Amino acid sequence: MSRLNFILKYFRVESLIDKKHQIQPLPSSKEVYTKTIHTAWPSAVESLLIALISIVDMIMVSSIGTEAVAAVGIVTQPRFLIMSFVLSINIGTTVIVARRKGANDALSANIALKNAVMISVVISFLTTTIGSYFAPSILSFAGPTNDYIDVATIINRIYCVGTFG
Repeated sequence: MSRLNFILKYFRVESLIDKKHQIQPLPSSKEVYTKTIHTAWPSAVESLLIALISIVDMIMVSSIGTEAVAAVGIVTQPRFLIMSFVLSINIGTTVIVARRKGANDALSANIALKNAVMISVVISFLTTTIGSYFAPSILSFAGPTNDYIDVATIINRIYCVGTFG
């Protein structure tokens, strides 16, 4: 058996589910991967766009000087940490709504979505408030120098308010 076939063997649907847990015939690997890609592409695009925000920010401030570039770079770490709370709610909501829709329970899916939106708004408000008010303390954990901590604090507050919701 060639190395490629040996590796591909582990990506087939049959190798992902133990025979003793198999209740019904499995769909083809192509069908499973097609559905997976169809389901996952919005999350992948969202992650790409979030990463592009930092890249574009760096490009925009690069002409200002090294202090501005360092400030944007140091703010990126806490910003992703703060955003992780809402992003985790988004992932959980996607799972719950997909399960409810798969079970043809549109009413429960809508209720779960409404609850998740409300929770996201509350968490966004809290993280925006905490991130803005405690910006210097939060940024000090990221390790900036005194040269650009003031600029980083301003940028962090702008990010916090700009990413609300």
